[in-house]
Amino acid sequence: MRTSHNNPILDRSLVGLAARLVLIVSGLSSLAGAEESKWVESIDMGDGARKPGRIVATREGDYAFKPDDGSAEIALEEPRVVEFESRRSKSDSGQGSPPFRVLFGLDQQVSGRLISLDSDRIAFDFGGGAGSLSIRRRGAQALVQRPGEIEIFQDSFESLVETRLRIAGDVKLTDRRHVGGMKALKFEGSSASIAFKPVEPIGSGRFEISYYDDNHKLPNRRRFVELIFRGGEGGNQAIRVNSGWGDSTLGVESPDGPGLAVQRLVRSEGWHRLIVRFGPDRTDVSVDGDELAYGSGPAGALVEIGVSTRSTGAADEGGKDGFEALFDDLRLVRFVEPTGVLECDPARDEVRLVDGDQLFGSITSADQTSVLTSILGRDIKIPWAEISGLYFRRDPSAGSIVEGRSARVEWRNSASDDSRDLDQLEGAIIGLSDHEIKLATPYAGTVSIARDRVRRIRFLNRCKRIVLDPYPRHLGNEVFADLFPPRPEGPAFETTVDIPADTTWRNASIAIDAVQVVGISGTPTFSEKVRKGELRTNVKLDGKVIDYLNRHVTTKNDSPIRIRAPITDGLLTPGRHTIRLEQLPDGDSPSEYDDLGILGVAIEADAAGAADSNGARRP
Repeated sequence: MRTSHNNPILDRSLVGLAARLVLIVSGLSSLAGAEESKWVESIDMGDGARKPGRIVATREGDYAFKPDDGSAEIALEEPRVVEFESRRSKSDSGQGSPPFRVLFGLDQQVSGRLISLDSDRIAFDFGGGAGSLSIRRRGAQALVQRPGEIEIFQDSFESLVETRLRIAGDVKLTDRRHVGGMKALKFEGSSASIAFKPVEPIGSGRFEISYYDDNHKLPNRRRFVELIFRGGEGGNQAIRVNSGWGDSTLGVESPDGPGLAVQRLVRSEGWHRLIVRFGPDRTDVSVDGDELAYGSGPAGALVEIGVSTRSTGAADEGGKDGFEALFDDLRLVRFVEPTGVLECDPARDEVRLVDGDQLFGSITSADQTSVLTSILGRDIKIPWAEISGLYFRRDPSAGSIVEGRSARVEWRNSASDDSRDLDQLEGAIIGLSDHEIKLATPYAGTVSIARDRVRRIRFLNRCKRIVLDPYPRHLGNEVFADLFPPRPEGPAFETTVDIPADTTWRNASIAIDAVQVVGISGTPTFSEKVRKGELRTNVKLDGKVIDYLNRHVTTKNDSPIRIRAPITDGLLTPGRHTIRLEQLPDGDSPSEYDDLGILGVAIEADAAGAADSNGARRP
């Protein structure tokens, strides 16, 4: 498409502090003070005003907005938008930013952790207790790491592999408490530790780990997370976070530098997420999104991370059985710069490397550690530490039929308010409760979204919908960097649809998401040609022209719009049908066509009546 959609990279203002000692800033900020999330829903009234209320299910199997002022319910029809305002909840505690995301068409994405990938499916841990998703590979465009980041090391402690970590003391696994998966790491005894050394030092990045705080106070015990950096007077510098048990507050030590300012945070019971961001000019330490320390950057690159418990006295209260430390979901990432303009080969899979190199071939499989790909007949295994993303060849397959109130739902995928941590999917809302919204999607199945993480819902038409091609196409004859792919595929595109024998499609249309279409007005020179019958993009069903895209466009079409070409009742019978987009040339230059982007093609029709609806109940 000609309008680019860049993924923002974290942009921080980096400052330094000259002090070599840790500065303790007075004032306490309580981690325990956060309440369960409460959210405010409001609807755009179309005149700039917003009305608070809540989305509710209707007895007719649809949804409506119920205002708080007791006024009449408002129908949620296209293009109604409901905004959500919420704050972090206790359920966010201990949760980090998911490292992977699956990209779909029209800026849709869902984030989580990769379980596995094969030729048919992407098994994906959706996170947040929502379980796993089975995503059809032939509906996804890419599987990528979080923008600007590369995962160097990750361990969810489902098993204890000593070749990955240096382990000392009494360290084992437990299934009694955990953040994700089924297990967590448990330290017992007077002292224990784990450590990890990256293969290469990391100049800038982020370290994360979840820990459980029982809120006990044990004067002779300490629990540390330590990051070791090159440089400093003693050869190395250390940043050490003290998360218990000697004090009622969290602390940070940096005896050899860098200089840090510390905001003491009160300890509280439960899982918490510790995040340390580091780089040449800046260090930030936070717990559950609350700032714990900040200051100048370390003297050199990160060379080791460690987690440990220590005894500072001869006796410990409660003995071995009364003392344990729980950790889960350790993650280390390296920050990278985005690459520039890249080649695109729609017919082959692509492994995109961190340095910008592209490997074209066939992606066979992937797991949490590496990717297996076949290139020129040779199988190659590549670790994720060298890969920014996988981009799949455009081999479309029709999605599952979804039916009900169509909507695009946007939500946060973590406790962070970072704009990169927002997901969005389009589908049919098929369930609504006080706690979650269920969205039926064409390629990812039913996705359960926590209601207190939702940011925005854009309601669309109520329909039965089947996506035929979710991939971007470039029709025309010229190379345009702002369209994707930049190189044109020619003046025509064709796909097919198999209509099941047990379905009825009334008031059907071909729904086409398009950008940069020359309209019947909006572009003086070319619009005149369109009105004369030139530069048109015709929509054909089984060889017969049923409409043309241009008549639906009256602006420059710089942003994607959904065009619906109506199908006469009786034409969409059970069986296979061919849909073709076919362009007409410029009358003065027969080799010139309108260069435009097709971002998705689907069939829509009337949804079932109330008796056959999604059965949503009023919460």
